Amino acid sequence: MHPFQTALNEHLQGRLPEATLLDSCDAALAAGDLPVDELRAMADAARSEGLDPAVHAALRERIDAAPETSAPAPAMPPATGDGGETRLQSPPAAAPPAETHEPTRLAPGAGPASGAGPGATGAGNTTGGASSGWTNPADWEESPGGPARPGSVLKDRFVLESIIARGGMGVVYKARDLRKEEAHDRNPYLAVKVLTEDFRRHPDAFIALQREAKKAQSLAHPNVVTVYDFDRDGRTVFMTMELLEGESLSQVLKQLPPGGMEPKKAIELVDGMAEALAYAHRKGIVHSDFKPGNVFITREGVVKVLDFGIARAVKRPGHEQDVTLFDPGSLGALTPGYASCEMFEGEEPDPRDDIYGLACVAYELVAGRHPFNRLTAVQARDNRITPQTPKRLGRGQWRALQHALAFKRGERTPSVEQFMAELRPPKGRRLLAALAAVIVIAALAGGGGYLWNRMQGERLDARFAALEAAIGADRLAPPAEDNAAALLAALAADAAGDPRLEQARANLALAYLRHARAARAEGEWAAARAQVEAGREAGAGAAVNDALDAELALIEAGESNADRFAEQRAREARAAGLREQFAAGMEAMPPTAEGAAPLLDLLRELGQVAPTDPLLVEGRRQVAERLAGAVEALAAEGQWDAGESLLAESLRLLPESERLGAARDTLEQAREQATAAERERQRQAEAERQRQLAAQVNQHQRAVDALLAKPTFSPQWEQQVRGELAAVERLVPADDPWLVQTRTRLNELYRSRQQAQQPPPSRTTTTTPPTQQRSRQPPPQQQQQRPPPGGVGMDLDQILKEFETGGSGEVR
Repeated sequence: MHPFQTALNEHLQGRLPEATLLDSCDAALAAGDLPVDELRAMADAARSEGLDPAVHAALRERIDAAPETSAPAPAMPPATGDGGETRLQSPPAAAPPAETHEPTRLAPGAGPASGAGPGATGAGNTTGGASSGWTNPADWEESPGGPARPGSVLKDRFVLESIIARGGMGVVYKARDLRKEEAHDRNPYLAVKVLTEDFRRHPDAFIALQREAKKAQSLAHPNVVTVYDFDRDGRTVFMTMELLEGESLSQVLKQLPPGGMEPKKAIELVDGMAEALAYAHRKGIVHSDFKPGNVFITREGVVKVLDFGIARAVKRPGHEQDVTLFDPGSLGALTPGYASCEMFEGEEPDPRDDIYGLACVAYELVAGRHPFNRLTAVQARDNRITPQTPKRLGRGQWRALQHALAFKRGERTPSVEQFMAELRPPKGRRLLAALAAVIVIAALAGGGGYLWNRMQGERLDARFAALEAAIGADRLAPPAEDNAAALLAALAADAAGDPRLEQARANLALAYLRHARAARAEGEWAAARAQVEAGREAGAGAAVNDALDAELALIEAGESNADRFAEQRAREARAAGLREQFAAGMEAMPPTAEGAAPLLDLLRELGQVAPTDPLLVEGRRQVAERLAGAVEALAAEGQWDAGESLLAESLRLLPESERLGAARDTLEQAREQATAAERERQRQAEAERQRQLAAQVNQHQRAVDALLAKPTFSPQWEQQVRGELAAVERLVPADDPWLVQTRTRLNELYRSRQQAQQPPPSRTTTTTPPTQQRSRQPPPQQQQQRPPPGGVGMDLDQILKEFETGGSGEVR
C-alpha cells in the first residue's frame, strides 16, 4: 500500500493528525512514484469515506497545484489486429451459449441505491446521439428494432452479431462497430453487455450503475478489461468493452484434476488477479463481486478481471453459492460462495472483501475445490468449519491463505500486496532449495544419510509446528515460555537450509508488526518502536521489512506530533463545545443587539480555535437573519424609531451584513410608504371636510333663497332670514358672490315694500286745521310700527343699513 494511502487510512481512524497527513501528501508529490491523478483519486475516495471537507480541500489544493505526471504505460498483451484490442469470443465449436460457471441473476429490488437518489446524475459518456434522461424508464421509447438480439443495431453504430455469454445482469454480445468500419479498421469488433429488462423498474439503479461504470472507465491496467462506455438506446441499456479471446476462470476450474493445479502455475494466475485488484484499490475502487466468473484468461495467458465497480454488497442468504445475487433497487451484488461475512451483514465495501474472494479463488486453484465446500462465509463461520490444508502447498503459503480467509475483517490480510508477499515463494527460495539439494546429494554421496534424515525428520517438523503455534498464540519473546523468538533462534542454527525457516521469520516479523500497530493506535510510541525493532531482528525478507519501515515512519511521525495532535484534539473538542453553545444560544436569542453580542463572541472564539469552520460564516448569517427579521417586524408595525435604533445597533455588530442592509432598505421603504399614506389620508379628510362644508352652505343658501322667494316680512320670517344668513356668513368669506347678491336682493325687497307702504300724493291742496290734522292721525297704537329685522325701534333705513353693515355699522 502506498504510504500516502496508509496515511489517509490512519487519519480516517483518528490516529494521524492533519499536519502529518499533509506532510505525507507533500512527500508523495515530491517522490513522484505515483501519477498525480492517482493521488487525487486517493484523496477523493477518502472524502467519500468521511474525510473532513477542509482537509480534503487542503489535499486537493496541493495535488492540483502539482504538475501532471503519468505512470509508465503498462505492458499490454500483443494485439491481434490493428485496432489494438484483444478479442474475446466463444470457442468456435461451442453450442448455443450456456450459463457460465457463475451466472448473475437478478433479485427483486429492496430500495434505492446507496448514494444514488433521484437527483443523481450519471457520469458515463454517451455514444452517438444525445441520451435523454435516465430517471424515468417508463417514459423511454422502445428502440426502433425492438429488444436487443443478434442483428440489432444500437445507437446506429453497434451491430450485435452473436451471443458470447448470458447472466442475470444481462447478455454479452460480440458486436461490430460501424464507426471503425468507416475508418477501415481491420478489427472493428468489441463486446457489448446489454443489461436485463428488470433494470427499468429501478431508475435509481441506472443512475448509480452509470456512475460506477464511469469509475470502471478510469481503470487502465493490463489485467483489467477495458470499459469504453455506458449508454442506452431507447429502452436498451448497454455497456461497451474490449473483446477478448480465451476462456473464463470458471471454465478453467471445471477442467482441473481432483488435486488442483500445480501451485507455481496457480500463483502465477493469482498474481495477475492480485495486480488488477491492487491497482483498483489504489484508485479507490472495490470490486465487491470477485469470483471465477469475473476473471478471464486470454489465449496469450494474460489474466483479465471484469465488472469493476458494478457490484455492491447486499444480504441475500439461502441462494445457490456460485450465483451472483443482484438487487437493482439497491445496486447490490454478491456471490455467496466468494463473499465475506461483512458483505452479508451489509457493511460498506472494503478492499479486504476482495481479498477474501481472491483467497477463495486461490484455494480453489491449488486444491481443486472450494475452501468451505461452497458454503457461505457466514455458514462456515457459524458452523466453525475450517478448510483442509492443500497437499502441495508450503506451510508459509498455507498460512497466507488462512490469513486471507479469516472470517473477521480485522483479522484478514489488510492488503492485496501483503497477501501476495505472503503467498509468493520468497526471493531466493529456489537458490536455497538448490543449495540444500546439493548439500543433500553431497551428504548422501559421503554416507551422511543421518544428516538428511535429521533435516527431514519428524522432530524438525514438530519444532516448526511449535514455532507456528507460539506465533499464533502471541508468545513472541521472553519472558513467555517456549516463545517464538527462542524457537526461531534454535531452528536457525539447526535448519539453516530449510525453506520453512524464511517463512517463519516473515510470520514472526508480521506478528511483531501487528503488535506495533496496536501499540501505535494506543499512542504507546516506545512500545510500538520496540515491536518494530523486534520484527527487524526476526530477519524477514525485504517485503516484510519494507512494511516494518513504513510502520516505523508512522510511529515516528505520530510520536513527533503527539503534542500537536493532542492540541488538535483539544481544539476540536473546544470547537465542538462552542458549536453546541452557539446552537443553544440561537434558540434562546432575543432579537436584540444585547442578545446577539454573546453569540458573536462565541463565533470569534471559534475562529481562533477552528479558522475554517463553516459555522463562522453560517453563524453570522443566522444572527443577522434574526436581527433583520426583528427590524422588519418593527417596520411592519410602524415603530420607526425602534426599528432604526435596532438597525443601527445591529450594523455596529455586523457592519458587513448584506441581510441587515436589505432590512435597512425595507425599513426606509416602509417609512416612505407610510408617510405617503398619511398624506393621502389627510388629503382625503380635507376633501371630505370641504364636501361637508359645501353641503352645509348649500343647505343654508337654499333656505335663504326660499325665504326671499316668498317674503312675509313678519318677525318670524325676518328671524329665519337673519339666522340663515348668519350661518352662511360663518361658512363663507364676506365677499362671497352669493352673499353679496343676497344682500342686494334683500335691500331691494325692503325698498319695494317701503315704496308700497307710502300713500299716493294728493291732487288738491287743502288746508287742514291742525286739530283736524291731529284728528286724522291714527290712534297711538296704530302709529306703532313692528320692529324691523335689525332690532326694535329701527326704521327701514336702519334695517337696510343693518343689512348693509351686517349689524356692525360698517358698510360691507
